[in-house]
Amino acid sequence: MELPSSRLGSLYKDFRPLKELNPDGYAANISTWKEYLKNRFLNRKCLFTSGTELLQELSNDVYGFPKSLDVVIDTLVQEGYLISSDDFYGQRMYSKEYPKLMQWIGLGKNRFFKSRRNEDGYYLKELQLIVKSNVEVKFKSIASRINDRIIKSATGITDLVMPLEEFFTKTGFHEIVDNDDDQEILLFYMAHYTGTIFKESNFIKIIDPTRDNKDLTENDRRIADLKLAISSVSKQVKKMQNEKMDYSKILTQSMRDGASRDTQRKFLQARKIAERYLNRLLEYQNNLLEIKSQIEMSITNEILVTTLSDANETLKSVTKYSMSVEQVEGLLDELKDHREQNDEIGRMLSGTDEIIDEKELDAELESLDKKIEDQESTSEVLDRLSHLKLGETTEQTPVSETPRKEEANSKQLITEYD
Repeated sequence: MELPSSRLGSLYKDFRPLKELNPDGYAANISTWKEYLKNRFLNRKCLFTSGTELLQELSNDVYGFPKSLDVVIDTLVQEGYLISSDDFYGQRMYSKEYPKLMQWIGLGKNRFFKSRRNEDGYYLKELQLIVKSNVEVKFKSIASRINDRIIKSATGITDLVMPLEEFFTKTGFHEIVDNDDDQEILLFYMAHYTGTIFKESNFIKIIDPTRDNKDLTENDRRIADLKLAISSVSKQVKKMQNEKMDYSKILTQSMRDGASRDTQRKFLQARKIAERYLNRLLEYQNNLLEIKSQIEMSITNEILVTTLSDANETLKSVTKYSMSVEQVEGLLDELKDHREQNDEIGRMLSGTDEIIDEKELDAELESLDKKIEDQESTSEVLDRLSHLKLGETTEQTPVSETPRKEEANSKQLITEYD
């Protein structure tokens, strides 16, 4: 984005008087400068420096440097887009903010903030301001990497305490933060605003929300010192390995070139010294790694003992409310007695205490069965007769074979139904 050439005269002059004479023009100039600064200076870094160097960088061949840039910077601070270093390091970045209307008329929390120091020459104060939105965006990226690359694979506290260099390597910190100023800002933000880490001069402890590691202990410092020592020895080991390799190459080349025996002897001696020192460093390294392993094992044992102890207390608590087998059997017997007593009371209340003879029930059932059979037989005869016409015979019963008496009865029934 470039400043509109048709408005450069208005943008570069001292337009502060327009606040009373032409409020719309005043607001338009501030808005244009804000967008320009955001696109050119505030779109990536966490630190914005205001002062003489900024005025010189914005200087125009025709109009010189802008005469009212302080008004724009003050507005960005009042809106909370820029944070003064005092507020940031004083942990006041998220303190209560007034509505933008009140900030506009000078009643916001930063109404006393002024970036102008005088009315002559290079008028801006030398200030370092924090770009709030950039800090928040970069933090989200770093926090995601901490979770994915460290916390998810951590098995103990030794995986969460580490030298700064190890932290930067594991998180790819410098892929997101590419300068020392932003590094300092982000580490402070993570330690004091989000509670993601503890930071001391040479190491970091990552706070895992799922673990009880919300404090920085003396053991954490000892673990950090141990890991720093391991890191230092590892670097020396690598250095001596390279030296040994270099002396071997030099010795080989000197023998090929026919160097004197004395020269070859000195190269060989240098290689042996490097090899001897390397072996000693490897012993140191292995000892330190063994100590680290023992610490991790001790921490794991402590966790297991605590877990087993808690589980045992839980079982005790649950068993306290449990019953023995004999108690359960007694309880079931009591429930059975209560149920039988309730049945007896129910029979008494309903007056159904009379005993009915089963033989009488069976005789009545046989009588009912006989009546049902007679009704079904009569219904079947009537159904057949309703479909029978005089002179016809059915396939099942020829007329010649029908008894005379049944034929007479049928004729009588047909006459009655007709």
